[in-house]
Amino acid sequence: MIMIFLALPNYGSVDPKLIGAVSQCSKEGRDVLIHAHTSSILTTGFNTQWCEMLNNPDTTHFAMCHSDVGAEPYWMDTLLSEMDKYDLDVISSVIAIKDG
Repeated sequence: MIMIFLALPNYGSVDPKLIGAVSQCSKEGRDVLIHAHTSSILTTGFNTQWCEMLNNPDTTHFAMCHSDVGAEPYWMDTLLSEMDKYDLDVISSVIAIKDG
């Protein structure tokens, strides 16, 4: 069984698009453990959440969404499908830089 640790690092504010990304991350009925961490030092938040995941024996996968972005519906299913298709241990997605 897949148990995904979904890390949500933030510095206090969260873009509304993130709510959709979290609520529609999977339609496959996967177990998702949502873990938000607020810190003004984002790298500390990243590392803290990675350690929290490693200390959870039920977790099989780690995912992270930053607080200032959104994602297409069921993005987690897409990434897991690509991992299975190509027998990958790690996968990442690119996020375009936002500007005016």
